[in-house]
Amino acid sequence: MMEAQRYPKDFDGIVAGAPAFHWTGLAAKMISIAKALYPDPAHLEGTVLTKEALQKLQAGILEQCDAQDGLKDGVIQNPASVHFDLSKVPELTDEQRKVIEVIYQGARNERGAIYPGFAPVAECDPDQWIAWITGPAAAFAKDHVPDLTFAFSTQIFKYLVFNDPDWNYATYNFSNFEREGRLAASFLNATNPDLSAFKARNGKLILWHGWADPALPAQENIRRARQVLEDIAAMLPPTGSQRRVLLQALDHARTVTQRVGRRRETIVEARDSGGLRTEYGGVAERTHCGSGA
Repeated sequence: MMEAQRYPKDFDGIVAGAPAFHWTGLAAKMISIAKALYPDPAHLEGTVLTKEALQKLQAGILEQCDAQDGLKDGVIQNPASVHFDLSKVPELTDEQRKVIEVIYQGARNERGAIYPGFAPVAECDPDQWIAWITGPAAAFAKDHVPDLTFAFSTQIFKYLVFNDPDWNYATYNFSNFEREGRLAASFLNATNPDLSAFKARNGKLILWHGWADPALPAQENIRRARQVLEDIAAMLPPTGSQRRVLLQALDHARTVTQRVGRRRETIVEARDSGGLRTEYGGVAERTHCGSGA
């Protein structure tokens, strides 16, 4: 996305997979989660959201939402179109529900939303959530961080936003986020929707994102893509230059999180099975790719 916006002559075509092009906002969302899960920076060894709680959440999501697309197959076809009620997931404590709601809500301040949270009905893969969102993951203990979300966000704020290694996430309230993050945003973010220079030379852009991505929510990708479409709508004929691809059950730039039969699907296999949903020119369409696509 940075290439398409700032250096439009570098490439004729770009495939952007799960692009993190709003880094300061993403880091803010991650900090909001860290504040809820680990309110005391001195105690990172455990959190209220245990693996057992995440397994209950996953089961509750699938129980409520899987069949809403007309097929009960362990994959939610279009998370944006189904209804999920967290209060109806059994055996979760009030404290666990409160933290899950923070994960779904994203980062906000008194002026409104800074960055969206995760889709409430994107399948929750407990192992992926522990590694990326909730922790504590044993693999990161040596680095004194519970999970990747915590690591990314605290380091971005410490060294790129505030230039202060002693900055404390637990006391941050986002009230001056826009002003404080302005410098870091100038070199980290690629949020300008104006891709007219890229389009003018007939550049092609495919954005794809996994609905079950535990690293960054698909909603921000969708929102930014719509901004691009609106900004250059007059320049987009039916064979235009941008295509957005949303893949059901896909996590962060790897493989789908749900098992179909006994086989763990790859992105290519998801295409082969018709599990590729695109939105092109603002119109959703279903894409079926043949064997070997």
